[in-house]
Amino acid sequence: AQSPAQPLDGSAKEGRWLAEGRARDSLERDSSERPFRERDRLDFDRHVNSSSSARQRSRDPSAQRGGRDSSLGPASLTQARELHAAGRLQDAYAAYRKLLEADGSSAEVLRGLCACLLDAGQGKLALEVARRLQALRPTECEANLFLAEALLAAGQPADLAESHLQAAAAAQPSSSAARVRLLCASAKAALATEDFKKAMLNASEAVRLASSDAKALLVLADVRIRVADYDSALRTLAAATEALRSAELSRTPASRPLLAMAHGLAARAQERLRKYPEAIEEARRAIEMDPSVGIAHLARASAMQQSGRSAEAEADLQELLRRNPADAEAWVLLGYLQLSSGDQRAVATLQEAVSRSSLPTSSPSIAGAAFVYLGLALDGDRGEGPQAASLVLKGLAKHRNLECV
Repeated sequence: AQSPAQPLDGSAKEGRWLAEGRARDSLERDSSERPFRERDRLDFDRHVNSSSSARQRSRDPSAQRGGRDSSLGPASLTQARELHAAGRLQDAYAAYRKLLEADGSSAEVLRGLCACLLDAGQGKLALEVARRLQALRPTECEANLFLAEALLAAGQPADLAESHLQAAAAAQPSSSAARVRLLCASAKAALATEDFKKAMLNASEAVRLASSDAKALLVLADVRIRVADYDSALRTLAAATEALRSAELSRTPASRPLLAMAHGLAARAQERLRKYPEAIEEARRAIEMDPSVGIAHLARASAMQQSGRSAEAEADLQELLRRNPADAEAWVLLGYLQLSSGDQRAVATLQEAVSRSSLPTSSPSIAGAAFVYLGLALDGDRGEGPQAASLVLKGLAKHRNLECV
């Protein structure tokens, strides 16, 4: 089974000053991500206002403290945490930032701000904050765990997160919530390198410790899809959806984006089971909740292509690539669609797929599929036989499932 794409935009810019110029850390940042400030809220408001009332943190930033910051008024910090817990992420961000302006070295505030940004889907901004926190508390479990989570959320190579995961584990999480977060982050890092055994062990243990934790259930479902255990994945996704909807019904801030991801993963599982109408319906639900769920677009395009709706599938993929031109799996799927229909554009598309999937954060199986499909596309061209064979061999070395086939 091909793994979900892990998009990476190779472009980078030097990081801007955090909290009105107080932070002078020079960090790489995707050039498409704007600074997160009141005067420039468009991207954040578009993503959060539609869903923040249904967004719930599975972590407790006060669970582990490396000491309390006496310079902060407890009422102000309490207010920021309450806003965050209520799902009012933009207001919580503003409150945390105001506190950070008063004391730029407050570990308490940096923890809260990092958690807020991660819940808002602002991975690269969370990474900037997490690096400051870890510089302040280099051996603290919470600081290293936040940095590992932010690295993964920002689409950075998994090996960068691994050392911080090990540091967090060595510091021994003091709460079950932190332990579950550590297991989930470790499972995600293992998935990125396609170490499925390690991913399964960590995700299963996280669910054992917290059977109703929606984030842990989603990670386990993702692992099960990646090892082609689709029926079990669907059962896990049903449990995650039930947990999220129960939270919503009880008026605690559930997470609409997590529900969207649950439907997106279900779409992938249904498509792999060749249940194409069900896959398309699950994808529709996911995209209605959160259009940025890439796996839903990919699953829907694949289901449409295999249902004889290739034109619609191609349009869906083109739109996905317009939004995120770095999505390697979308390039591979578009190239496969064109290859299957005899479209001459397949070679150029798959050359782009090979280029995108060769980046450090790309999944090996996605890269393998890109090489194999490009080899097949070149196979019929005069004089391209040796190159085609070489590409296929490179692809098989990267993609264990194709090698077996």
